[in-house]
Amino acid sequence: MTTEVYKYDYFGDTTKCNTEQDLETEVRWLINEIIKPDLPNIIDNFSMCLELLQSDQEFTLPLTNGKDETKNAESPVIKGLIVRQGEFITDLQVVLTFGQYKKGKQVIAKMDTGQKYLLVQFSSIVMKLKDMLLKLQNLQMTDDIDEFYNVLSSVLDELNESIDLLQNPPHELTFPGNNNGPLKQMFSDHINLFESIHHQIALEITIFRNELSIEFRNLTKVTKHPWNQIDLRTGKCFTEQIKEELKNKRDKNITDVLKQHNLQVTESSLMNNIMSTFSSDSVTLLEAQEYLRRCMGFDKKVVMEIEKLALTTSDPSLISISSKLHGLKICINNHFSNLSAHK
Repeated sequence: MTTEVYKYDYFGDTTKCNTEQDLETEVRWLINEIIKPDLPNIIDNFSMCLELLQSDQEFTLPLTNGKDETKNAESPVIKGLIVRQGEFITDLQVVLTFGQYKKGKQVIAKMDTGQKYLLVQFSSIVMKLKDMLLKLQNLQMTDDIDEFYNVLSSVLDELNESIDLLQNPPHELTFPGNNNGPLKQMFSDHINLFESIHHQIALEITIFRNELSIEFRNLTKVTKHPWNQIDLRTGKCFTEQIKEELKNKRDKNITDVLKQHNLQVTESSLMNNIMSTFSSDSVTLLEAQEYLRRCMGFDKKVVMEIEKLALTTSDPSLISISSKLHGLKICINNHFSNLSAHK
């Protein structure tokens, strides 16, 4: 009786080994027998996510911070609703009260009829989903191993980016980077409704941690020179310039840097505080620290935040989409890890 020892065994015949060819055979088996049969199911789940994002169904979501204006005279109060349809906010109605805005007077605002506000995170995810679907459909007919690997890798990258977009909004969509874009687009009368001589209300609408996040801020306008200045070349306010100088000049303190800008820095006292109020060339150290801590450039002016209302509302589609995308990530990541181990 005779037998042939497996060629990759310790006593096997290494002259019969063709590692490269055998590895390619394994990878092809993995692609054709494991990954490709799972692609139709993956594609179906991506398609369902896309349908949810692009659905014409309207979702009306309540807005309230649970406070009563009559019992919380000094606290911000909001009641209203927001309507989302597909990638757009189609309606926003609020009754808003800030204790320090127009002496606590109610702001009653309704989004312009027929206006739509694009949720950029939604539209970005829609574009990524469409691109991933196209790539996955092409993968079903791809025979080249390197091409299959690279395309699957790019799908995984876009999927991670999509999940991140549901978790964290880009800087340009958040305060102060959005420069009050949502208010300007939604309300044609935004200056009369949301601005006074000394204050301005800011609005931020984003997707944060798989929920629709709405934030209103009451801002006080900074009027004291030079703290109210913005460099038109860089778009940075005076405070941001001072912070950069302090960061770059570690051997200098606040007093030294401000003196270079012709500002006299004094210690806090009753007389110095009064003098600082009426003089643009004088500032107390505590006042300068407060400006540096709170001032920011926003909508071509310098402001400080004094009141804030932050709300999150659970959008059923977002919850479902997030769950499906995380499941797809696990599935595709497993396939990609197996493919990487054999490549």
